[in-house]
Amino acid sequence: METKFRYRDYSLVGPESVKAVESGLSCVQWYRCPIERQQLKELMKRRDMPALRDTALWFILIITAGAIAYVSWGSWFAVPAFLVYGWLYGGNFIFCNRCGPCSAFIRTAKNARHRNRSR
Repeated sequence: METKFRYRDYSLVGPESVKAVESGLSCVQWYRCPIERQQLKELMKRRDMPALRDTALWFILIITAGAIAYVSWGSWFAVPAFLVYGWLYGGNFIFCNRCGPCSAFIRTAKNARHRNRSR
């Protein structure tokens, strides 16, 4: 059974644009947070302490998991130990996600230092 691929024109003046207007997708009400602007600004304020806490916790956990995996090498306890270590090592996205766009720390130099350390 062969299906034919059909290209769609998603430009602003194409036929898909007309279908979107007819189905009511062009005038969408965007979601707005039900909290006040001042409270939202306070919640979005960048601080160094949470990023330093998360970084220290990650290093402590990965060093501990690595030590347990090393000590349990050769026994069946090594399997869950290395699973935890791999999960933590793969969870390195804390650094990449927050330090990549320079939003974890207030100072750009700290973001760059942690971003380079996590690669």
